Amino acid sequence: MTRDEAIDVLESIAALYPNFEMTERKGNLLIPVLMKMDYQGLLKQLSDYAASNPFPPTIAAIADYPPEDNVYLTRMKRWKEEAGNVPLEVKQRFRVQMKTLIKEKAKS
Repeated sequence: MTRDEAIDVLESIAALYPNFEMTERKGNLLIPVLMKMDYQGLLKQLSDYAASNPFPPTIAAIADYPPEDNVYLTRMKRWKEEAGNVPLEVKQRFRVQMKTLIKEKAKS
């Protein structure tokens, strides 16, 4: 979210809730927090909140963060692609060696 979008969110809260007091200090504290969120998602959360709540929301009540990248899923997809490039005979040789190793360890 941009700074202007964050300001728009605060102005929207003030428009929906006339008793919501916005000071420069409060804005300076809230804008950086809002900028980490998803603008469209937050507006939807605010709209849903306003439909059933007579009092101004806390930022936590309407927060909507963009989804984080799943680093592990990305790695697994890359490994799967790399494994697809390994020749079949190498995979078969690996399986034979793995079975041999498992048998040896099972005897220990």
